[in-house]
Amino acid sequence: VTMATAAAFMPVFLRELRRDGQVDRALSVARGAVRARADWWMPVLYTRLVDGRVFEKPGLARTGHTRPLYDKLHIPPPPNLMKSPDVGHFVGREREIAYYTKILETSHFAVIAGMPGVGKTALAARLALQVAPDPNHLFWHQFHEGEGIEAIIWQLAGMLARNGQDELWIMLQSTALSGGKSPPTKVLLDYLHQLVRGCGYVICLDDFHHVEDDPLVEIFLERIQELLPAGEITIIITSREVPTFVKSVKFDALRGFDRADMERVLRARDVNISPALVNELH
Repeated sequence: VTMATAAAFMPVFLRELRRDGQVDRALSVARGAVRARADWWMPVLYTRLVDGRVFEKPGLARTGHTRPLYDKLHIPPPPNLMKSPDVGHFVGREREIAYYTKILETSHFAVIAGMPGVGKTALAARLALQVAPDPNHLFWHQFHEGEGIEAIIWQLAGMLARNGQDELWIMLQSTALSGGKSPPTKVLLDYLHQLVRGCGYVICLDDFHHVEDDPLVEIFLERIQELLPAGEITIIITSREVPTFVKSVKFDALRGFDRADMERVLRARDVNISPALVNELH
């Protein structure tokens, strides 16, 4: 069995098992998820259970009351998600918002590139709040020097767990707590690919230039991009330059405020100065 097939099978099997504890039904549904693959492999169930039920209640119902089961398994609950910056006083950028909104509506993928301090993060946060159908489906991560793909895997696992998809979170935590060896990173990426598809998540990766040289991050995004044409996911990236893996779409670099936007900012702050000084500042 290939790792890709296992990664496609397990999320479906565990999700269905959690519904009612019936392992035979869960296996049947999961078999359907891999039936079209070419592997010489198909899981078979042998059981003495009369009704196929391995437990009476769902292991983790989608009610948000997850703490009792986590306590039973000695697994910590997922942490609070990293929040996007507050853009309640966002002013201007009408042209840029229209530009990126159109791109996101058609391709569900946008790269905001520009020099430091030009406003990439604020614009990305404004767009993310605009396109996210549900705040709980908005994933925001700001990269720092020295980070890699592990940060994304763990934080995405936490977000998924908070949305009722806790299979990856439980697996990662169980492995860490037992001192066991985690599955290969590429298998975890395949697992993530299966979990996020079709859920309408909005993934925002801020300061991407810090991890652009990590080949595993590039593999992750290449896999995730497979979900873009059908609108199964939306990706927003900020970086000082357009990442090298972006080959098919050209994005305009983000520039500083034009004079009209600068005047809007001054009015919003009740700053009244002469037109000559406005020109000089701009």
